[in-house]
Amino acid sequence: MNPDRRPRVVHRPIPGGFTLIELLGRHCVDCNSRCLLLPAVQQAREAAVVHNARNNLKQLALAVHNKSRHIRPADQPLRRLRISIGLERSL
Repeated sequence: MNPDRRPRVVHRPIPGGFTLIELLGRHCVDCNSRCLLLPAVQQAREAAVVHNARNNLKQLALAVHNKSRHIRPADQPLRRLRISIGLERSL
């Protein structure tokens, strides 16, 4: 073997690797799918915020209504509390 000659290097492709074109194509597909799904996700989030706000208002209105039913003016007398437990039925 001649010391001036270098041995040949054989380049073998690595099996299972991706080419640059394949990676760019996959990246474009991912970006396009995200762009198509983004408006739907934003609409769902906005709908959830509106639903949550309506539910909070409903709960507040129910709390005020229930509290106002139990507040009596000072000039009204106390009423008796009637509780029905179902014993009035004939057996």
